[in-house]
Amino acid sequence: MITNSQAQYPILYWLQWLKDEHGYVPSRVMIDDSDTEIAAINKVYNTVNDDVSSGTYTDNVKILICHWHVLRAWKKNILTKLTAKPSTPSKTLKEKREMREAALSLMMNMMRAETPVDFDLEHEKFETWCIDLYQYFEREFLRKREKWSQAWRNHHHHVSTNNYIETWHRQLKEVYLPSLRRQRVDVLVYILWGLVLPDLMQDHLCTVGKFRLRTMNKAERTRLARVNELNGKHIFTGLSN
Repeated sequence: MITNSQAQYPILYWLQWLKDEHGYVPSRVMIDDSDTEIAAINKVYNTVNDDVSSGTYTDNVKILICHWHVLRAWKKNILTKLTAKPSTPSKTLKEKREMREAALSLMMNMMRAETPVDFDLEHEKFETWCIDLYQYFEREFLRKREKWSQAWRNHHHHVSTNNYIETWHRQLKEVYLPSLRRQRVDVLVYILWGLVLPDLMQDHLCTVGKFRLRTMNKAERTRLARVNELNGKHIFTGLSN
């Protein structure tokens, strides 16, 4: 889908086409913190008896909000809302930094809560801590808590961000599109079809055929080294016994 619209309708029509023509019905979808995308997904997949006008939605397709985008929004608003007040103009930089760190810690406790009861307990602590910041949180995030808090995230295979997709978007912009001077759809389609798609297919075939092993990131290399270390200890212990 290619669009310059910020409205929900292009996404809605595209998802409806995927559902009707190709039977695409995911069990979970992870998105940025976008009310537009949430509305489109709900109207296509989560309406009750296909009645969009009811405004009531099920949880047939679970919507997850990327933790990285949530934290970015929180940090941005903590900086703007937790500042020195006229009554305390002499608040030092260290004091403001500690206050902001405490606020982020309280908010992250709600994100990491293991059960809805734990979430409610952490929410009560945060509610009485800072009125200005809480008003923003209540307006933008409290009503969507099931989409970003760990308390309602079951069976999601420990995937909390969509950063792999974000990384690919960055590669698309910096590798394939930096020289795109003509902002025309036909030029963009040509690049996607003639350059990007063949490269993706070639990479996929090389990885599947093991002609070229997939490059691991730092975290994956660290986990592999840890596994090899544990395996080595296990073998050594077995030989000793």
